[in-house]
Amino acid sequence: KFNGHWSGIDLGVNGYTDENYGMYGGLEFMELNQPKSLEVNLNFAEYNIGLQKNKNNIGLVTGMGISYNNYKFDNPYTIRKVDGIIEPLALDPDNYEKSKLTVSYLTVPLMLEFQIPVNDGSNKLFISGGILGGLNIGSHTKVKWDDKKEKERGGFSINPFKYAAICKIGLKDISLYATYNLSPLFKDGKGPELTPFSVGISFINF
Repeated sequence: KFNGHWSGIDLGVNGYTDENYGMYGGLEFMELNQPKSLEVNLNFAEYNIGLQKNKNNIGLVTGMGISYNNYKFDNPYTIRKVDGIIEPLALDPDNYEKSKLTVSYLTVPLMLEFQIPVNDGSNKLFISGGILGGLNIGSHTKVKWDDKKEKERGGFSINPFKYAAICKIGLKDISLYATYNLSPLFKDGKGPELTPFSVGISFINF
């Protein structure tokens, strides 16, 4: 029986490519503190379809998961939505401690996986790649200053769906993964043009 690699826990970091703050005069108010912009994925369901009759080394992998993406800002700004448009809100730099945007998704992958037996077949090296779809199920901003915290929930004009390319490579139940969004973070014309990506490690194959 073909057994793919999706279910488990992912820990990674988030980033942007193709950044464009033209509608804000070049003010990069969502520039990231990269090491602290963390992603946590809980992939709780997995379904596998083997594509070989007599071997179990190639197959399709799908399932479902929940993804929590934290974008921690490097500068003293938070964001707000005014008439559907994202606007930067400057914070007092003397009292400011941290500010971030968190976006959550319900995710569904479709990956083609190849497995290569190693160590006389006792383990398998695997490589997989495909498409990851996501449904935005919530987002909020969080600001901390002087030991106080303020959280604001809202849509923030984030795209309701995301589409990303995904790839994984690993051995047994531990792997490295990367995703690259094929859709921008915000709706067209509603915020800065940012294309998210993530890289990290996956472990605990349920």
